[in-house]
Amino acid sequence: MSTKDSNEPVTQGDWAGFTRARAIAWCWNLYQYEPHGFVSPGSILREQRTRELEAGGIPNGFGYADRARQFEASGVSPERYRAARETLGSPIFSAADIRFGRG
Repeated sequence: MSTKDSNEPVTQGDWAGFTRARAIAWCWNLYQYEPHGFVSPGSILREQRTRELEAGGIPNGFGYADRARQFEASGVSPERYRAARETLGSPIFSAADIRFGRG
């Protein structure tokens, strides 16, 4: 993503009002630290949206944009959020963490 692209405002969807860079930063933070969508059809959507994020897109859904707006309203940036999570030692979630059946 170029600097020009990163400052481009998102004009549609859940992330309208954020810049592309800020929306992507919040997506990564919230997908990694506040995962949702493990029960079908959410699990299918989560997989699709994670691929979209990995490809540089800005996925809608799971209430993440609203959550990011709450943080922003209280003065928390994506960088401060991540730093706080790292300081707390919060684990980062990945799809590899999902286990099926009996452990």
